[in-house]
Amino acid sequence: MTKFSKVLAVFAAVASIAFMGFAGVATFGGPNWQARAAELEGYTFTQSDDENATWSVTHDVTGERVGQASPVFPQVLAAAYDDAIRRQREEVQELTDKRPQLETQLEQYTRAIQVDKAALDARIKELRAGLEELRTAMADTSRSVVEKTEDVQQIEDVIIARRQDVLRLQAQVEELQADIYRSERIQQQLKDLIAQVDGNLAKAKRRAAQLTGQPVEAPYSPAPTEEMP
Repeated sequence: MTKFSKVLAVFAAVASIAFMGFAGVATFGGPNWQARAAELEGYTFTQSDDENATWSVTHDVTGERVGQASPVFPQVLAAAYDDAIRRQREEVQELTDKRPQLETQLEQYTRAIQVDKAALDARIKELRAGLEELRTAMADTSRSVVEKTEDVQQIEDVIIARRQDVLRLQAQVEELQADIYRSERIQQQLKDLIAQVDGNLAKAKRRAAQLTGQPVEAPYSPAPTEEMP
């Protein structure tokens, strides 16, 4: 038993020296593990500040620690890569499991789209026909508006002509009224002149009768008063 203990102690010492050599080689030689760690996205590597400094890694999204803390950085990095590979495989498997369901949904959506497309095409055709009818109706309405506008313009021209005729006739009426007034004044003047002539003639007859010694038949009649027609 003592010999076995001595052999075990020697083996442990040799293993420790070998492990320290491996850690030294990993630390001071070989690949650039820090650069490899920087290339791995989604993981954070930290080193403890105690006397026996160890490395640990955590997943950024879940905050879970990956693997065990170790003074050998490549070991921690390998654990991080293993975890990343595991998560990637799980994601691939999840997507693979969802693929039949997604394909079924895609098929359903494709059929629904075809049905909707047929309905939309029919609706588009209907709307285009309605649009063509509206365009025809608008063209007919435009022609009707032009015709009505021409008719209204003709009526307005007639109204303007009739208005001018009314103004011209009104001027003629006013001129005729002035002529009538002047004629009435001339008629009155002629009546006065005739009455004056009749009075002078009567005076002359009485005077002639007096001169011849004949009796005067009637007294002098005054001139007639002015009468308006």
